[in-house]
Amino acid sequence: MKYNIGIFALLFLAIACKKVEIKMTKPPQLVSIEAEPRIGGTLLKWKLPSDNNYLYGQITYKKVGSKDPDKIYKINISSFADTMRIDGLINKYEYVFNVQLFNQDKKTSIGGDIISSNSVRPIVRPSEVTYFPNELTKIQVTDNMVETYTQENSEGPKKNLFDGDKNTYWHTAWSANTAPLPHWIQLNFPQEEEIGAIKYFFRQNNSDEAGRPKQWGIEISSDGQQWTRVFTSKDNLSTSNVAEEQSLAFDKNYKAKFFRLMILKNGGKSYTHLGEMNVYRMRSSIIDKEKEAEDNY
Repeated sequence: MKYNIGIFALLFLAIACKKVEIKMTKPPQLVSIEAEPRIGGTLLKWKLPSDNNYLYGQITYKKVGSKDPDKIYKINISSFADTMRIDGLINKYEYVFNVQLFNQDKKTSIGGDIISSNSVRPIVRPSEVTYFPNELTKIQVTDNMVETYTQENSEGPKKNLFDGDKNTYWHTAWSANTAPLPHWIQLNFPQEEEIGAIKYFFRQNNSDEAGRPKQWGIEISSDGQQWTRVFTSKDNLSTSNVAEEQSLAFDKNYKAKFFRLMILKNGGKSYTHLGEMNVYRMRSSIIDKEKEAEDNY
């Protein structure tokens, strides 16, 4: 009896100590993969297999034309992922991406069949423009280029807006044919101009602060008929210091043949007035972001 028990104990111990080997299966293959162009890179999209018997996936690709064109870049992806954005590429070249699924244990890994994307060329990075609102170039404006809405017949003609004298003034209609705001100053250039800032004086020797502009809007047109609002200032611009030249820089230079400088709001009056006005182009600096990426590729 004791002999039999000893045999059974040895058999149990042998079975318990024996390493159980689990054979890994070859992972499935992705159903499909597509590479879509993006700015400076690509968006990879793939369809997962119905058989999810795999641990992870891996994307591999080469940076064509780089200093090390044979280097293989590897990105591991979750078994649940079906998209991946890849940046750091340039428009000069086309790229192909490979995806392979893997199973793995502590010692070994086994990969499935590789599937390759279509070739893709990234979209060019847009240039970056910096504007300098304190570095302005004055744009010449003459009386025959100016239209106003509205216009008072008895005083303040539009020619006073750009006559170089802040002590003259322009006034919208107040005695007849009045209209609510917005009122505007329209500039008709013979060819396209770029405007990025205005400077103006309030009407001098006048205490009517409620008639001074508190908010501006800028509209542009290619034909003088169809207008597009491109800029709106904050609505609480200062109106207190009549002797000081007011300055308003836009968010960028706008290019057009026709401009409307819209007075959207004042202190509550249905009319408005100004002593003098000038328009300017801001100095700009353009950085070629695609060239910058090529240099660092």
